[in-house]
Amino acid sequence: MSDARIRNFTSFVRGVGASFDESAVRFSSSPLHGFGVFARSPINRGTVLATVPKAAILSVENASLWQHLNKQHAATADDANEHPRDSVCDPLFQLPAALLFEALFGDRSPWRFYIDVLPSTLAEIGVPLAEDPARVAKVCQGTGIDVLTRTICVKLREVFDQIIKPLLVRRGAELDLEKSVVENVTFDQFLLAFAWATSRAFAVDAFHGNSMVPIADMFNHCTDGEHVHIEGAGDDGDGSDGSLSDEDEGTDSSPSRPSRPSVNGVANDKHTAHNNGDPEVLKIVCVKDIAPGNEIFNTFGQKPNTLLYLNYGFTEEHNAYDTALVHRLDIEHVLQRFSEQAHSADRSMTPSRKACVQAAASVVFDEAVDDYFQITTDGSFCHGILLLVYLHVAPWADLQPFCEDELELIEHLMQLSVLDILNAGGAPVRQIVSDIVERQLAKYPAGTSLASDEAALAAATEHTTPLERHALRLRIGQRKALKTAFRQLVGVEEENRKAEKRGSECKVQAARVSRVRKRLKTGLLG
Repeated sequence: MSDARIRNFTSFVRGVGASFDESAVRFSSSPLHGFGVFARSPINRGTVLATVPKAAILSVENASLWQHLNKQHAATADDANEHPRDSVCDPLFQLPAALLFEALFGDRSPWRFYIDVLPSTLAEIGVPLAEDPARVAKVCQGTGIDVLTRTICVKLREVFDQIIKPLLVRRGAELDLEKSVVENVTFDQFLLAFAWATSRAFAVDAFHGNSMVPIADMFNHCTDGEHVHIEGAGDDGDGSDGSLSDEDEGTDSSPSRPSRPSVNGVANDKHTAHNNGDPEVLKIVCVKDIAPGNEIFNTFGQKPNTLLYLNYGFTEEHNAYDTALVHRLDIEHVLQRFSEQAHSADRSMTPSRKACVQAAASVVFDEAVDDYFQITTDGSFCHGILLLVYLHVAPWADLQPFCEDELELIEHLMQLSVLDILNAGGAPVRQIVSDIVERQLAKYPAGTSLASDEAALAAATEHTTPLERHALRLRIGQRKALKTAFRQLVGVEEENRKAEKRGSECKVQAARVSRVRKRLKTGLLG
């Protein structure tokens, strides 16, 4: 990052009322990813490194585009608590839209010097959206990144064509955007704004939702190794979740806040009076001592490599929170084949059993994200997968008492443990899980294995592309999770059998002791 950009950003920070300890920290290029924050001098735990007023963050509420719409709405609407933006754009895309408009405003944007220090290309962020889709599909085959990247790209194209471009045409002149700027906006510019949001925004509070926070997003991520926490952000005080989620787009009323930057003097005072956010600042606080020269890390949360790569553009080689992704259709394929081959009429897919599966869909598929179930690196199977298996293999006598009442069925399912499912299903459960694992392993590139992927990663050179490195890390983590999951499940069953055997032996021994006592009492052993 150039000295001029750093100076301008520092001036911007001071101008909006934010502060940071320049004697303790500096911004500089990071060997890990883009730029980062480094310690100039020893920093003690508990030190407040920076403060950022919520009025200075780039949120949907503060952004020029939506303030303009709010002002127009407030002048005509009966209910000032309504959000006009919700009728224009899905909450998930409101922040990216706002960021795109701020970038188009150029020097007129209150956040221009903040935007100047953001990555100027998708390649700088490193997310898979920056890559050629066909190459992502080939290199990341089977990891879920191949499918998710394509799905996201298609959805973003639809949003750009049907919402963003028409919004620019309708509102561009009102916001003094030149006609040539509006006409020449590209899909890649919107992709970049979307990537800014997914890689940097985090939940600030119910009023602002996911927001871009100057200074805070300069800190790079380190899983379970962070030096700072962001206080005053999110419900749990940890503003580390950079992924977009419309669950964070709240509209709760709160006290009045200080004035915030605006374009063309646009501010929605009427709306603000009804939705007054917390006027307090966000504080970036050290949670451990930091030695001079070290990079200072935040954490984006305990996330698997799939999510780290998809949202933030990097992966971690030894990620303790990695997961394997198994698509819903693959699980359903294995289960359908089991039902078709079921030798026992008690386990065949009768209309009554099928009705149970459909009735429980709301619970079973609640854990799926974009139709993917997760299996964690410690081998824990997503409960939704096991419930699906249970519904297919459980003896009908176990399900029949609940088949007439959907609520009772769901309550019954929620109380089932792994052992309950294993006891109900026996060998078929093990076979189904094995088939699910094998089907997923077969989706990775032919000729590859855990050993070959580990060897390829160890032998990677400067000629190995970032995409190839990420794909290797993704496959390694996912293969380990899949194999561990199967071993864990079999291990639980083995331990269960051993426990039952020990229980039986104890019962036999207890019976012998009882017989001996009786004989003692009757004098037969005298």
